[in-house]
Amino acid sequence: MTLTHHSTFIKGIEGSAEGEIEDVRQTTVFDPPFYGHPMLVPPSPSLTTMFRTRSTTPDEEGTAIAEIDQQDWDIMVKVPTYEYYGFVMYLVSMLGFGVYIVWALTPAPVLKFFEIHYYLSRWWALAIPTWLFVLVIYIHVVLNAYNTEVLTKPFSSLECIVDQYALVGEEDGAAHGRVVDLRLCDVNKQQLEET
Repeated sequence: MTLTHHSTFIKGIEGSAEGEIEDVRQTTVFDPPFYGHPMLVPPSPSLTTMFRTRSTTPDEEGTAIAEIDQQDWDIMVKVPTYEYYGFVMYLVSMLGFGVYIVWALTPAPVLKFFEIHYYLSRWWALAIPTWLFVLVIYIHVVLNAYNTEVLTKPFSSLECIVDQYALVGEEDGAAHGRVVDLRLCDVNKQQLEET
C-alpha cells in the first residue's frame, strides 16, 4: 500500500527534473519514519569503550571515495567500534555459559572417555551460583539497612524540623487527573462514522 502511494505521489509531480523525482523516491520510500533524514546511531557508551583503539569503523583515511559517491558516503551510518567488541563479548559469554553447562551436566564417565580430566570438582558448579545468589540478597539487605540506619537523619536533627519558612512541596491535585480510557465500541463507532 505504501509503495503504490509513493509511486502515485511521484507520478503526480509534474515539471520536475528526473533527478528531483529520483531524490523524492529515495527519501520517501527508504526513509519514511525519518522524513528524509538517515537513521543515526545514538552514542551508546559501554564498558567496552576502554578497549577501543579506533573511534569508528570504517576508517575514512584508508578509503578512496569517488566524487559521485560522496553524498552517499556522508549519510552512511558508521558503526562504532565498541559495538563490535560488545558483540564479541556476547559471543564469548554464550560460549563460556555453554562450557559451564556441559561441565555441570555431563556425567564424569563421558568426560573421561574424551580424556577430559582437568576440570574442577562438580561441587563448584553448584557452589558458585549459590554464593552469587546469596551475595545479591545480602547486597539488597545491606543497602536497605545502610539507607535506613546511616543515611536517615534522626528526628532530633535540625534538617527534620518543618516550620513556616520551610519549603515543603505541595501536590497539585488538579494536575493529576485520573486516566480514563474509552470503551472499544465507542472508538470503533467514532472511526466508522468518520469514514
